[in-house]
Amino acid sequence: MRVRQETSSPLTDEKAPSSSAPAEATTEKLTAEILERIKEAVERCPVATLKQINQRLEEDQIVLSKSTIFNGLVKLKITLKKCHHELDRVNSAATIASRQAYALDFSTHALENKAKCIFIDESSFNLHLQRTKAHSRRGTRTNIILPTVRGRMVTLIAAMSNKGIVHTKIINDGTCNGVKFCVFVCELIARLREREEMNGAWLILDNAHIHKTCKLQEILAGSPYEIKFLLPHSYILNLAENVFSKVKASAKRILSGLVGEQTLSGVTQESVGTVSQQDCANYVINMLSKLTMAVAGQPYVN
Repeated sequence: MRVRQETSSPLTDEKAPSSSAPAEATTEKLTAEILERIKEAVERCPVATLKQINQRLEEDQIVLSKSTIFNGLVKLKITLKKCHHELDRVNSAATIASRQAYALDFSTHALENKAKCIFIDESSFNLHLQRTKAHSRRGTRTNIILPTVRGRMVTLIAAMSNKGIVHTKIINDGTCNGVKFCVFVCELIARLREREEMNGAWLILDNAHIHKTCKLQEILAGSPYEIKFLLPHSYILNLAENVFSKVKASAKRILSGLVGEQTLSGVTQESVGTVSQQDCANYVINMLSKLTMAVAGQPYVN
């Protein structure tokens, strides 16, 4: 007795359609020209289902069954992947031109000692930060039980350079605002003043409104440090995001395996410890390579 195993479509979440047609007949339909038209349909709309691809092909007077389209996708090695979304303006002609000018200016005037380029940003964490995938037996659904009461959110502010994490602060009572951010900057300045070689350091921030308060300008006015703002819609220089990515990955692992009670701030602080000096150095190296691409006017690729 032969048992047919259900197979996921290489492009969609649909099941692989069954076909009573002989394999030879299907192969004959999938000529090089037909395969090229299927490929074009997918490139025009990568999220299209088999039915939608079929409809697009029918508009061009090409009639195929869904099973034939499925086999064509297999032949083309087109598979289902997680989508990576980006705003259309990230790689618009105007943004690319602005990013090119910014990258050229940064490359020309950036401090030679990259340890004096300090990247600062903030990100929120909550108890519902969990892994999006889990194990279960085939054909069964994976259910993860979350706390009934929403966990308190905390905010992590981090400053880093190629030498590692310079300073962090966890805000336990909600999101970060201008006042709390100024407190963080004052703490950071106090640390930097202990090291004379850090005089003239750049504090590199994104364009969030809490980074542009009058109070912050007053704090920096009497210090040997200078604020530099990142270009909007250009993530190539926001290295703090790399730190948050690793911290959140660690927090997911810890929260997914919790047995007893543990505070979210404690989980966040433990996760910050997973970011090494080598990680930070690699983030800077990666940024400099992307900076070269920006100077060349190439589109940003995440």
